Amino acid sequence: MKKISKLLLIAIASITISSCQKTPVAFITTDKTEYIAGETIKLTNTTTDGETFKWTFPDGTTGTTENYDYILNDTDPDATLTFKLEAFSKNGKKTNSTNKSVTVKAATGNVIFWALTGAASDVITVVMNATSRAITVERDSAPECGDAENAAFSNVKVGTYNYTATDGIDTWSGSVTVKKNTCTSIELQ
Repeated sequence: MKKISKLLLIAIASITISSCQKTPVAFITTDKTEYIAGETIKLTNTTTDGETFKWTFPDGTTGTTENYDYILNDTDPDATLTFKLEAFSKNGKKTNSTNKSVTVKAATGNVIFWALTGAASDVITVVMNATSRAITVERDSAPECGDAENAAFSNVKVGTYNYTATDGIDTWSGSVTVKKNTCTSIELQ
């Protein structure tokens, strides 16, 4: 009888101690709400009463560190990304989870097409990504990016694009790779 009372007392004490553990409250903060492809999202775990953690990232991978830096690819498209954080109590029996969404904007760059003096017989029309621009003045050297007298394409999403150009007599075609925050200059020869 004395043994049963001792066992009962130990069981009650164990239940009481384990029930005293608080349920974690999972919470995520980020350094900003909108990112450009290629940037790093700083995920900060501000959970209360959590002992261990499990992150689930938009690409399906997981991690268990307390905080995380998630690196976006330069070629990521416009998207809303959602991160999940699960927090567990010390004994792992109590859990809470939360999600945090951020906006990602595609990285962009600029392209300018130009022609040397004497390269064309008339205005050159350049078509890239279903948009046309005109080269109205030929030059002796490359123009500044965005020059209005040349075929300037601004804020083009990072990637590779085909282009065609014509002055009504000659035609040019090829591809151009747009890189993040750069201006690519294409001379039509």
